[in-house]
Amino acid sequence: MGNIYGQYDAKPEGFVPGGMSLHNMMLPHGPDRQAFEAASNAELKPEKLDNTMSFMFETRFPQHLTEFAAKEARK
Repeated sequence: MGNIYGQYDAKPEGFVPGGMSLHNMMLPHGPDRQAFEAASNAELKPEKLDNTMSFMFETRFPQHLTEFAAKEARK
């Protein structure tokens, strides 16, 4: 999940430039408590988000670190 510009509704503080979030399959994930509470208590009505563009890639395959990422990449 990443954000190109604008505001991502589940992460209003945004991502750092070039940042993203990665969630592997079979790993519990979702919005943080603040985003969950806001969405759970909001009035149920259509909302339009303007001037924003986000992306998400999904796969059913598990993600693995490459040997380079595990041993050689800068920390």
